[in-house]
Amino acid sequence: MRGGVIGIIAVITLTLLVDNALLYQKHRFHALVLAPSNFRVDTEVQKRLLSKGIQFVTYDVGEPISYEMLKLFHFVVLIASGDLAGFQTPYFVPTEFVVRYLNGKRNISELLRYVRDGGGLFFMVSMTGAGQETAEGCEELLQPLGIRLLAAQVRDDAHSTCNGEYAWTTNIAKSPVTVGVKRIVYPTNMLRWDDAYATAPFVLESKEWQPIVKGMPESVAARG
Repeated sequence: MRGGVIGIIAVITLTLLVDNALLYQKHRFHALVLAPSNFRVDTEVQKRLLSKGIQFVTYDVGEPISYEMLKLFHFVVLIASGDLAGFQTPYFVPTEFVVRYLNGKRNISELLRYVRDGGGLFFMVSMTGAGQETAEGCEELLQPLGIRLLAAQVRDDAHSTCNGEYAWTTNIAKSPVTVGVKRIVYPTNMLRWDDAYATAPFVLESKEWQPIVKGMPESVAARG
């Protein structure tokens, strides 16, 4: 029933648009109808539209479109329904998750702009579960800066302390921020089964980065 109602609305919309437009122009109109995949137009209605100079193409609204594609048509009819992702919250995803996701994308864009304009940014990650998803979620921010975050734990059994829950490093470069620093101790415990890591390693893919603290040569990136 919903598909039938959608079909009627689309046909009325197309007819009204073209009836008004034909008052000013006499050539054939090409229309793009963005609709759910189950959308169909009745044969008789299709003939009526063609007689009025309307030639239309239907396209699944859930598939990607481009600006160049839209420019091929005189006008577009968008049929928004529950099948159109982005116009409403998905059925099984809480609204707050969607809002947080959209806010996050905007915040990342603003942060990158801030850094490009000379602002300083300190980044750290709290990988207390779902480590792989956390690492992938950070890619949009870190990749443009030439950094990659691994879902792993820095471990060093040769330099461990506190019953193996911590390790230490003296591999510290000279820098204004390391003056007087002799040793850094970091947690090495691998928490839950779902990639919960206390000290996640970074991969500096851009040569412009100069690391000031590294693990000792015996340190490794471990998962488990």
